[in-house]
Amino acid sequence: PRGWWTDLGRILEGSRTPDRIATDLARLAVPALADCCVVLLPAALSRFRWWRCATTNDGIPQGRVSERIVHTAPVLADSLDNPAVRRVSGAGLAATDWLPPAGFGPVGDAAVAPVRGPGGAVGLLVLLNKAKTPPRRIDVDVLAEFARQADTALDAAIRFGELVTVMSGLESSLLPSALPEVPGVRIAAA
Repeated sequence: PRGWWTDLGRILEGSRTPDRIATDLARLAVPALADCCVVLLPAALSRFRWWRCATTNDGIPQGRVSERIVHTAPVLADSLDNPAVRRVSGAGLAATDWLPPAGFGPVGDAAVAPVRGPGGAVGLLVLLNKAKTPPRRIDVDVLAEFARQADTALDAAIRFGELVTVMSGLESSLLPSALPEVPGVRIAAA
């Protein structure tokens, strides 16, 4: 839907941190694209942070998972190195029982899209649909465009964070040093 794409662009444009973008991506994907969306982004100490939104729960829970756990699911590990959006069966995600929330039920259709930034794979968007009749299929073309929008937003947020770091360092180097204390004299700077 045209309005959804407009909302996506407006919301991602206003997001300035990868955390906020991940939260917005998960929230915007459900229920428009799938029953559940998990956003995985690399974190320190060989871990991935995740954000999940599903039709079965309120809010956007977050957590951390080790890189080793992510790599136990071949479809996730392969997607980190391959730019293609992939459709996978629920059985293809058997090693990832931590992806859907408790009470989600069996996974029917699923798809994985790498989110690429300036240095290659930054993370993954994982969409899951419940096994139901009639089955709901994930549109991989829409997911690919959604991932491209995520790429742009994450790249901008990373660059914004770098700019803030540089500006903070520059600002602190331009501040005057502490004024000396001289007994009986009052010193001020303007």
